[in-house]
Amino acid sequence: MDLQLLSFLLIGTWLGLGCCENNCSYVELMKAINDNFPSTHVRPAMIWTNRTVVHLDLTLYSIVDLDMQKQILTTYIWFSMSWQNDFVKWDPKTYCDIQNVVVPDTLVWKPDLYIYEMVEDEDKSPKINYLKIKYDGTVTNSKPLRIVGSCSMQNYKFPFDEQICNISFGSYVYNDYQIYMTNKTNSSVVTSNSKVIFSSKGDWSLANIKVGNNPLGNFSRVTFEIHIIRNPIIYVFNLIIPACLLVILDIASMFMELETEGRLTFKVTIVLGFSVLLLILSGILPNSDTPPMLGIFFCVCMIMMVLSIGGSICTASMAAKCATQTSVSPWMRKWILRYLACVLCYKTKFIKEHLVTVVANIHTCELDQKLTKNLELQENRNNLKDDDDPITTAVQILNKMLVGIRKIHQEIVVSKHKDHSSSEWYIAAMVVDRLFLIIYLIIVVITVGLVINAWIS
Repeated sequence: MDLQLLSFLLIGTWLGLGCCENNCSYVELMKAINDNFPSTHVRPAMIWTNRTVVHLDLTLYSIVDLDMQKQILTTYIWFSMSWQNDFVKWDPKTYCDIQNVVVPDTLVWKPDLYIYEMVEDEDKSPKINYLKIKYDGTVTNSKPLRIVGSCSMQNYKFPFDEQICNISFGSYVYNDYQIYMTNKTNSSVVTSNSKVIFSSKGDWSLANIKVGNNPLGNFSRVTFEIHIIRNPIIYVFNLIIPACLLVILDIASMFMELETEGRLTFKVTIVLGFSVLLLILSGILPNSDTPPMLGIFFCVCMIMMVLSIGGSICTASMAAKCATQTSVSPWMRKWILRYLACVLCYKTKFIKEHLVTVVANIHTCELDQKLTKNLELQENRNNLKDDDDPITTAVQILNKMLVGIRKIHQEIVVSKHKDHSSSEWYIAAMVVDRLFLIIYLIIVVITVGLVINAWIS
């Protein structure tokens, strides 16, 4: 009897161990799960009126590229979503304390996921097609994603700008009453987790990530607002500093001599160099309704450089008239040499004394011309008289000598008058040149102030 009892005990123990070994297999567990819910294409709700809650989480790993022309943001993220499956529950004690199992995503149901900002497919994303199932029915899908999505950029403060790009996840098959998508963690946790592993090429730095539910009609949607800040150092050295140096050189060229041929050549060379910077800037920035302040500054400086070339041509032509015209026009003498010169504080005292001298010389020339005509008339009358009279002959000789002296005096006065009129043209050209310089400086200073105010505010 004892031997038979011992044999039965050994057989029962062997059968119990064999049963336990079978239950410890993942295959037996999956068979049990498939027997409970063989379909993988139907939403796993025990009661169909109960909606499936999907929890979403995101960790930003890297900003690969931000194409400013196409307004496309390329990012790498660690993405996770979890939901409840009512048909994949089991008791861990029955299966040797198995609490988790990893299976291919084709074996169980998973919610459809749509990224609203996506502009390219996910062919380049790493393929990790596995799901993690917990004994209580929680299914988790965690994988890295490469997202190429649209991003509406605001370039008003470029290159000291901040951008906000959204990544929105939602369902395009199930409405809000069937699937409800919500965030798993709050904004502070998502931001802190992202900053720990965030890797950038140096162009952008992560400020924060805001998470919120943003439903679209009857469809639930979770939106992650990614706030990034541009690192402007490369644009400061490659665009801003060269542009400022060219503007300073163009202003300095205004102090060159008016009649110098190299002045126009130098200014044209600066304009060509500045146009290259303008082309580089236009190749970086996209077309938008609100142009960047830096672009406005470049355009204003370019316009002022072209206008300064026109002003240099005008002043050079005025200075060249010194050799062809004897005097300036009355309105130029009044408005440029008198009023405009006084407003610009350009040698006002010298100009006034010079104008008085010119007017006095003009009156002297007129009196000399009248006196010369009288002497010629007197000489003609004396010629009608007797030429044998010695007194008359002496008077005629004296009159001829006086007429010659007066003619010499007139030539000297006219020569001095031409010199003074030449000085008038040159002074008028310098006054106009100073006017262009002051206008140039005022417009550039105002534009620089507006740009700096836009960057700071």
